[in-house]
Amino acid sequence: MNGKRLRTGAGNSFSRLRVKQVRNRRRILAAKDPDAEPTVDADWMDTLNAACELGVSPNTIRRWARESWKGANSSRALAG
Repeated sequence: MNGKRLRTGAGNSFSRLRVKQVRNRRRILAAKDPDAEPTVDADWMDTLNAACELGVSPNTIRRWARESWKGANSSRALAG
């Protein structure tokens, strides 16, 4: 952010501490390391598997997620 000459609301430059404080206050997760191994969360399934499980198309799952359908979150439907 400093490289793009962005400043905080108070006009300060961004520091690691300031960014961490904002993330904590707004409950924003830190970016994932692109080199890290992908993790699989057993409580979630991908869009295709959710569509098969519910007997609908993947586009329907995505639409439900966009429309904040109960049980959908970010194009991922709850498993189980």
